Amino acid sequence: MDIVRLRNRNNDFSNILNQTNSKNIIELLHQIWTLNHEDFVWELYRQILHREPDEKGFFHFFTTLAKGVAKKQILIAILTSREAIGLYSQKTPPSPPPNASKTISSFIHSFFLSNALHFIHALYNEFLARNPIKTEVQQLSVCLKTKQSRIEIIKKILTTNEFQKILTDANSINNLHIKSRERDQNKSIKNIGIFLGLAYPANLEGEGIGRFSTRLAEGLFKYDPTIKIYVVTNKINLRNLRNLFSQLVLLYPERLIFYASDSMEFINTELPVDVWIVPYVGLELAMYLDKPIILCLHDLVHLHFQELYYQGNTDEFCYRLDRFIHRLVDKASAIVFSSNFTRNHEGLQFLKLPIEKTHVVRLAAPVEEYTAYHIYDESSFRNKYKLYGDYIVYPSVIRPHKNHSLLIEAFIKFKQSLEKPPSNLKLVFTDHYRNRPIHLSDVYLHCTNEQIKNSIVFLNRVPSDTMPSLYKYALGTIVPTLFEGSCPFPILESLILDTPIAASRIEVTSEVVTNMSAFFSFNPYSVEEISKAIYELNKNGKQMLIQQKSAISTALNRRWVDVAKEYYDILNKTICT
Repeated sequence: MDIVRLRNRNNDFSNILNQTNSKNIIELLHQIWTLNHEDFVWELYRQILHREPDEKGFFHFFTTLAKGVAKKQILIAILTSREAIGLYSQKTPPSPPPNASKTISSFIHSFFLSNALHFIHALYNEFLARNPIKTEVQQLSVCLKTKQSRIEIIKKILTTNEFQKILTDANSINNLHIKSRERDQNKSIKNIGIFLGLAYPANLEGEGIGRFSTRLAEGLFKYDPTIKIYVVTNKINLRNLRNLFSQLVLLYPERLIFYASDSMEFINTELPVDVWIVPYVGLELAMYLDKPIILCLHDLVHLHFQELYYQGNTDEFCYRLDRFIHRLVDKASAIVFSSNFTRNHEGLQFLKLPIEKTHVVRLAAPVEEYTAYHIYDESSFRNKYKLYGDYIVYPSVIRPHKNHSLLIEAFIKFKQSLEKPPSNLKLVFTDHYRNRPIHLSDVYLHCTNEQIKNSIVFLNRVPSDTMPSLYKYALGTIVPTLFEGSCPFPILESLILDTPIAASRIEVTSEVVTNMSAFFSFNPYSVEEISKAIYELNKNGKQMLIQQKSAISTALNRRWVDVAKEYYDILNKTICT
């Protein structure tokens, strides 16, 4: 075993691999398969175990090959070893060996711990370079539900004739590349897909991603009266999505079509979609769409606030996203951000995207949507939600960076020291801490004044068609968020209903607001400043409304048809290049 010679040859081979930019495991293996026995064993150790082979292991596999055992059996033995499984099962990506950008182990790690649908689709794409057909998805879903080992399922794929043929047939990979290019030849937009294939049950009502998707769809309908939009999800979320788009279904019954399938192959072959909009970066199944995709990357908040998100109930979400995000953005034809801040940080700094692949499309106020909604009679609305008297509202789901706890602490401070004379002013939330991981401040937990404590109201989720009424009858809206990917929706939503705002000083808001002082702006980390902002909003909010609208007039005058036009231009450019 001449280690120096083997190491030098392996280094030369690694340089060749790095230049070929293999897109999946089968492409890597196709090149590794051409190596002689010594180099083959050495490279498998590097690719799968991320280390050089030990002498005992090297000679075992080398002599096994010399006796005529097929290379595939050596691959299976190393790939399904306990050491390899340990690398696939890590929360964080395994440290790569020297001079390696992509390895078999890093590819497997990206999907090994994923939800069932992602695991199944990734498995077929990595080893067979295709999507599984509908029956294969169903069969493997049953296997996973019955707790069959994932490594055993991988082993079964490796023993198929199909895998062997692709591995040994030089034309197979070339044919797959040709088919991929043929699928992308359409040059006009007639059918747009909005892919919302969340692989777990999700209610997007009240979520920013839900509001964004429906508003963009309506803007596209108005901008181009000929297009159809296919909203696609998986079976467990179809009912929720129909509810989410219910208003648009009434307006465009012939042009808005819903499909639900757990099979990406079915979606690719059965739907006449020309180009896809993927409105959320957490939709990993979008990697297996055939037609060009436009990825909307609103933010990667967990990378800005690692101390808040890589812990407790949220860490698995972060690690899951980290496992596939680079491959998803590589797959996308274009990535659209809603602010310069997120393009510069998420796109260029974190993900190292080429700038020509990135675009900024600012969002708009939901004027048309809110005009269409019925404003409830004030007494009926207040009776329904028991919101008697003045209230300020923070309309947001509870997330660590949304800063609910500090707002609660600041509101209690306001009540105890700044509110003179005392009043019945309430602080209203549109979520409930019982449904979300939130650390309620000690000030709230130990507050002995029941009147103050009862003035903090958790409404749970409020239906979209009720939100305009919630804003309209509020004394003001407060937005203490630590971070957003664009100007916070509540600022625009509140102002179009003539309800004044107090907002945190964050960079994305400053991009569209010309005078932050008009917004009673505050440092979102300062209880003192938030408390003073509540005082000013309560006392002077109505007097500042005109100044606030003036300071954000460009954004307020922007419509979703303007947003749609800019997206449409990107879609058109994408399928024509």
